[in-house]
Amino acid sequence: MTSKMFATRNSEDIISVISPPQSTSAFRSRPSLTSQRSNDSAISSGANSDSDETVNSIINDVVDFESERSTSFDSGCYSDEAFNSEEFATAQNLAKAWKMCAEFRRRVEDGKDTTSIEQSIQREIAYVKKFVRNNDWPVSHEIRSDIWRILCHTKDYDAQKTTYHQQLEDLTKSGVKQLQPLFLSFDGIVVCDHGLKEQGAVTLQRLLIVVECVRPEIRYVPILYPLCAMFLHYMEPEDTFACVMRLLSQGNGFMLQSEVAVYASAHTTLALLKKHKKKVYQALKTKVGTSDDEKLAEIFKDWSAWVFKYLPYAYLVRVLDCFLVEGHKMLLRVVLSLTYLWYKEKGKSTLPSSVAAGSVDEKLDAVREEIIQVVRDCPISISTLLDICTSIRNFKFSTVQRLQADFELKHRDKINLERSMKSQLSPTRTMYTQAFSSAIIDCEVASEIMNALPTRFQLETPSLLFRLSENGVSFTQLWNLIDQAEQSILIIKSTKNEVFGAYCSASWSERRDFHERTRSKYFGTGESFVWYADRSIGLPRIFHWAGTSSDHPDDCPQMFMTANDRLLIVGSGGGDAISIRDELTSGLSYACNTFSSPALVPGNAFEIAELEVFSVVSSVD
Repeated sequence: MTSKMFATRNSEDIISVISPPQSTSAFRSRPSLTSQRSNDSAISSGANSDSDETVNSIINDVVDFESERSTSFDSGCYSDEAFNSEEFATAQNLAKAWKMCAEFRRRVEDGKDTTSIEQSIQREIAYVKKFVRNNDWPVSHEIRSDIWRILCHTKDYDAQKTTYHQQLEDLTKSGVKQLQPLFLSFDGIVVCDHGLKEQGAVTLQRLLIVVECVRPEIRYVPILYPLCAMFLHYMEPEDTFACVMRLLSQGNGFMLQSEVAVYASAHTTLALLKKHKKKVYQALKTKVGTSDDEKLAEIFKDWSAWVFKYLPYAYLVRVLDCFLVEGHKMLLRVVLSLTYLWYKEKGKSTLPSSVAAGSVDEKLDAVREEIIQVVRDCPISISTLLDICTSIRNFKFSTVQRLQADFELKHRDKINLERSMKSQLSPTRTMYTQAFSSAIIDCEVASEIMNALPTRFQLETPSLLFRLSENGVSFTQLWNLIDQAEQSILIIKSTKNEVFGAYCSASWSERRDFHERTRSKYFGTGESFVWYADRSIGLPRIFHWAGTSSDHPDDCPQMFMTANDRLLIVGSGGGDAISIRDELTSGLSYACNTFSSPALVPGNAFEIAELEVFSVVSSVD
């Protein structure tokens, strides 16, 4: 692999060009195979008598589970020969089964008849689940990288690898000066690289920036950071990128991808605990001292960190084996099982008197800390933990979906309101490059507008194409000067000193392609946004596409841009966010459903004092 690295860890000038390692071994900082065997053996045998009692108690509660595991670390038996022949032969069978599943997905996507193979596919999926659950490969076994690639493979896999290298090349050429991806600034994101070496940590940050460039709509995925880190322990960055793109494409099937979904998942988890582990649920109520499920659900608000940060590395690896087959539902199984372990270890004990006499919130925090401690010091082997996970009967995906949908509907307005309040002030962000110079807005406002652009467009300073005071009030002159721009920033100043505008994500020349757009006169993408300058804070208030914060973006209006020879409109649906007609002298602004934005000027009508259009480009040629 000959791609370029451009980061060094713990450096003020974050990005520099360095050569990557030739294999992922340079990324890892994990125990050797021999030490890992002894660690797993110790885990299997139990560390003390208290743990033995816990194990015996748990085993008595678990429904009989027929295990067909091959020899492994966990059993204390290991055979190189077995893994080189029997295990690889089985892995080949897995590959065949999973390719059949992939073929089934392709046939569905292509609209072909699938009835003749559906039953066969269901059998193969059941086989894959059983195979992955019951084969305890050592954490350092080379088979894992192949298995994970198989489980994440799609027809676009190689194309995604190419996309990764292309984006990486664009970033390297740009001389970008930021390492940390934007999504890491949000609360609740799990940040843990599980012992990657310095080079691997640099690669991880770079990989996440590329993911953010390619999927700019992905803003809140708590497990994305540690999941990418785990992939990098076993495969090259381009393979990691392709795998992550596959998982992200499945909506919430693998990774929850919105604040609403994450918030609702805590309530879903509590409801599942109430259904499948009633004794544990009752113990939580008693220990916290409340029957209010709204409060009890707060225990699970950071459940993703239990799995992806606090669970021992060897355990997490095995959980991921199953997760890549079974998706989000497997993580819920693990969370319920970890809560069950807490119940066996600490559920019947009393909290310290100082905490017990405190508020419900204090007791909630104490119980959360107890659970995290149990997860860190997991008293059972990973095999037993997975047995507990898979012994939860009638744990149906349809039930999970129904509960999740109900709680999302119930709490959506609350979360959207909180998000809106948080976003009133634009967050401070590191600039990629120098802000553009405008006759209407100052450097600080220009910087905030640039920070709101998709990351890949923050690599070059926007350049001025049109200024009303210099080029005149003619639409003809406007189109002649700005049609060349693939993307543009529009800035307007009214005669009453109101300042507002838009980022337009498509070329205005597309107005001439009306006949090619059979469904709509509108064009542009969900990366567009509108804004106005708030004088009270000296910063712009930015309104992104409504679909960005919706769990059902396809249902949101997508009327981003439209125009003709003497008309320019940005945003529509309920009203136009910005509309200018006839000449570049006046316009109107109303509340707009596409951006969920209010009127950008008081009184709706405005007279234009100055208007600027800047070209936005993605990278250095």
